[in-house]
Amino acid sequence: MVIGPERVARGSSEIKAMSERNFMIIPPGSDFQVTQKVVTENMAYIVWTAESERVKVPFGTDTFFMEKGKIVAQSFACQVIRKA
Repeated sequence: MVIGPERVARGSSEIKAMSERNFMIIPPGSDFQVTQKVVTENMAYIVWTAESERVKVPFGTDTFFMEKGKIVAQSFACQVIRKA
């Protein structure tokens, strides 16, 4: 399950569709920097920035919840500034 500001994606097909939309906005090869990372036994938290030809993301954050070494849930949020 992935919880985002616009929707909750459940199951591999919904998560894949959400990821594909995100990669259209911030495609591979964009400037992506992790500025903070905190990892505990069953959670990981990152803060990041990104910039592509289409958008600038001055602040993004993801939290991952893990069980038995696998991600079982994720939440994310980011500030997206569209370029003209």
